[in-house]
Amino acid sequence: MMRGEVLHVWSPTIFFKAILLSLRWSDNLAIAMHSHGFSENQTRTHYQTYAIPRWNWGVAVGTFLALQVLVWYFR
Repeated sequence: MMRGEVLHVWSPTIFFKAILLSLRWSDNLAIAMHSHGFSENQTRTHYQTYAIPRWNWGVAVGTFLALQVLVWYFR
């Protein structure tokens, strides 16, 4: 149905389609949250933070810098 149509940024067809898609996605999101037992005023039950030691950051930055030097040297 859209073959041959010229759409511009200011075209209301694009905005209408975006509004319809967002309404459909919000309905699907609400159904998914309800099926997973989400409650608005409850605390999170499976939320955990994982601490990354400082030496891991050093290894990651050192590896990145070493790779950059190797790429620069062998180009």
